[in-house]
Amino acid sequence: MVPKSKNIFYGWYIVFAAWITYFATASMQGYGTGAFIIPMTESLGWSRTEFVLAITVAQFIMAFTQTAIGKPLDDKGPKPFLLMSAIIILIGGFIISQVDFLWQWIIVRGLFIAVGTGLTSGILVTVTLARWFVVKRGRALGLATVGVSLSGTIVPYLLTILIVAIGWRSTWMVLTAIVCVILLISRMIMYRDPSDKGLNPDGYSKEQMEKNFGDAARKDYENSLNRKQAMRTPAFWLLICAFGIGSYSILSMAIHAIPYLIDSGFSSKTSALMITVYTIPGLLTRPFWGILAEKYNPQHIAAIIFSTMATGLMITIYGASSANLIIVIAGFAIAGTGLAGNIPINELIFATFFGRRYLGQVRGMAQPFRMIFNSSGPILLAIWYDYVGSYTMSLIAMAVLAYIAAVIIVFIPRPQFKQVVKND
Repeated sequence: MVPKSKNIFYGWYIVFAAWITYFATASMQGYGTGAFIIPMTESLGWSRTEFVLAITVAQFIMAFTQTAIGKPLDDKGPKPFLLMSAIIILIGGFIISQVDFLWQWIIVRGLFIAVGTGLTSGILVTVTLARWFVVKRGRALGLATVGVSLSGTIVPYLLTILIVAIGWRSTWMVLTAIVCVILLISRMIMYRDPSDKGLNPDGYSKEQMEKNFGDAARKDYENSLNRKQAMRTPAFWLLICAFGIGSYSILSMAIHAIPYLIDSGFSSKTSALMITVYTIPGLLTRPFWGILAEKYNPQHIAAIIFSTMATGLMITIYGASSANLIIVIAGFAIAGTGLAGNIPINELIFATFFGRRYLGQVRGMAQPFRMIFNSSGPILLAIWYDYVGSYTMSLIAMAVLAYIAAVIIVFIPRPQFKQVVKND
């Protein structure tokens, strides 16, 4: 049932704020960082493993940052964290433009900026959206994560051009300044909960909430599991495992796709454009993945998503090995279609399984384990490349893991609230 109102529900402004926040944080992480690999390693004499080491460290720092803000986020909402993040990233951009040594790069990008991005990426956006939407949670998450796709579509290519024009040092300053402004705009819009604006989830009126319109929102809140309860369920750990191995290739491809394709014989501009091809499907399909997950079993949708990502990656590997641009484009487009659904389906399943009341705590506790998977992918690819001189076998392994995740996700049992509370 869709509530009717003459006014636009403020939750859709929250979706817009989430959209631009996703765009900003994605630009600071994989998509933006990948454009700097070759210019920085060639300029400073580092290996790709040394460069990616800072990204690996950053994943862990971000994870523990998000764990630390889980409960405060439930209590205080997103505004203070958006402000802190903007300040840290702006200062970090200036410092990173001055680095000359590897230890400086690791400290600034791996520690300092990682705290800034950790404050806003991941749980801050998804927890806030989950509080504002219940019935239409899938489409809200899908629309918001279009910001990630837009970042991948335009940022790597623009950064590649900008690095050629003004150098990588000045480009870091430009990138972080833009991200800072975006986060401050988001801070003006974001509120913790519909009640902060005198509203109800999904835009239902008080009268509608008193009728059956509000049943889903009430059940979602009343049947929420706290951190300790969630961690005692098999579902919590199986979800971490499934999304961990199923998503291995996401950050890895975001960081390594450009050097991988250059090594395969494509030009730097063509390689950067493939990131655009990889992310364009997300501009079109992310909202639909969310809507599909509202209508059908989200675990089945997740299995389709993992399988699509794996198939696209295998096609990309074949195209790159034969230097066939058409096949590479097809592979990136298919993988990108699956990628588009990964974030919204991940957050939707966690919110559906564990409810929104303590979602900041639950998602915060899951982040360190999730980041172990995310951070290990890029560094393992870099180590393999430095040792073997090729990415091929490591990418095939990631595709196989995604197929395995598709099987696991289907059979994860949904937590039974009454049984969990009874055993508490």
